[in-house]
Amino acid sequence: MTWWNPFAWRRDTTARLVRIERKLDADAITIGPMRPRRRTTMAAVKLGDDQEVDVTLVPKDAQGQPTTLDGPVAWESADPAIATVTGADLSATIVAQAIGNTQVKGTGDADPSSGVRPIVAVIDVTVAAGEAQSFDVSIGMPRPKAAPQP
Repeated sequence: MTWWNPFAWRRDTTARLVRIERKLDADAITIGPMRPRRRTTMAAVKLGDDQEVDVTLVPKDAQGQPTTLDGPVAWESADPAIATVTGADLSATIVAQAIGNTQVKGTGDADPSSGVRPIVAVIDVTVAAGEAQSFDVSIGMPRPKAAPQP
C-alpha cells in the first residue's frame, strides 16, 4: 500500500510557486530589450506638469554595438492630453500637458533591406503636479472678537 503525504505535496507546490514568482520578478525588472523577437525597449520618466524632457534613441545590434535604421523613427503619444511628443528621427521632446500617466512610443525599421522589421522604444510617462511657486490667499469676512474667557 502506498502512503500519500499531503505535506510533501504542499512543500513541492510551494517550491514551484516560489520558483515561478522569482522568474516573474526577474522578468518584471528587466530594463532594455525584453525579448529579441519583440525588439521592444522599455523606459520611464516622471515630469512635473511644467516640464519637458529630451529623448535620444541609439539603435544597437545583437552584440550591443551602435547601428543604423532604415528610415526615420516615428514618434507618438498614447494620450496627447497628458504628454505630447515631437521628434526628428532619433531625437524627440516629450512635453507635459496635464497630470496623469501615458506612454510615448518611437518606432523604427530595423531591416536594412526592402522588408520591414519594427523596433520599438516605449517610454512610460508620469506627469505630476509641479513644484509649488506661490500661495493663493483666501481671506474670510471680518467678525467681532470672541469674548474673553473668565
